[in-house]
Amino acid sequence: MLSDKDVQRLQEAEENIKRIKAELEIKSRTQVFYRRNNGKKIFEEYCKPFGRYCYLLKYDVIYKRDLQYYADEKRFYATPYGETPLKQYRGVDRSDYLLYEFSHDWPPLLKIKEYDMIVYLLNNNMDITDPKHIQIINKKINQDNKYELIYVCGSAYNGAIPEGFEFAGYDVCYEPRFRGSFSIIRDCMFNRTAYGCDKDGTLFISDFEKLNDNGLFSDADDAYSYMVKYLSQKWSATGSFFIVKVYLKRKT
Repeated sequence: MLSDKDVQRLQEAEENIKRIKAELEIKSRTQVFYRRNNGKKIFEEYCKPFGRYCYLLKYDVIYKRDLQYYADEKRFYATPYGETPLKQYRGVDRSDYLLYEFSHDWPPLLKIKEYDMIVYLLNNNMDITDPKHIQIINKKINQDNKYELIYVCGSAYNGAIPEGFEFAGYDVCYEPRFRGSFSIIRDCMFNRTAYGCDKDGTLFISDFEKLNDNGLFSDADDAYSYMVKYLSQKWSATGSFFIVKVYLKRKT
C-alpha cells in the first residue's frame, strides 16, 4: 500500500506530465520568437502564428535616397556605395515614414477612411486581388511606382499563401506590421540606420555570402545562426525577434 507521500509524488508526476503535454501542444501550434534583453542571453518564447501584408518602398528608391549619407565611407557588406546596389534587400525593413507617421495632416498621402480600409483589407487577409482594391491602393499610394506589396508570415505559419506570391527568403526582424519592421539583416548589412555593424565590417562576411538575390536567407537555419551571432554582440539591437518568411509578388 502506498504511503501518503508516495501518493503525493505520483499526483505531482501526473500533473507534470499533463503540463509538459500541454506545453508541447501549445508549441506545436504557435510561433517561436527570440528575445534578447540588455544581456547576451537569448530567450525563446511563443505567440500565435501570423501572416500579413506589408506595403513597402522598393529598395532602389531607398538606395538612391540614402546614398548621400554614405558618400565619405567605405563599403561594408552591401551598404550604399556607387550608383548600383551590390545586392538588393527585399525584406520587411523598408518603411516610408512619410506615408505612415502621425502629423496634423495624418496620413499625408491618404484620406483617413481610405487608409483605414486598406489596412483592414491587408492585415485581415481579405481578398486584395479584387481589381477595385488594387486600383485604390495604387491610385492613392503608388502613383510613381515606388512601392511594392509583400506577404510576411512567421516560420511556423502553415496557412494558405495568397495567390500570385512566391517565397523570397527568411528575414530576422521585429514583428512585422503593415508598414514593415526593423530587420537586423538590413540594419547590419545594408543601410545602417540604428545599430549598424561591426567596426571592421568583416564579422558577418560568411553570413552575407549566404544571402540570396533578395538580400534574405534561403535557409531558416542560416537565418537562426546569423541571429545568434548578431545578438551576441554588445552593440547589437535588443528586443523580440522573429524569423519570418517573406513572399514577393510573382513576376508576370
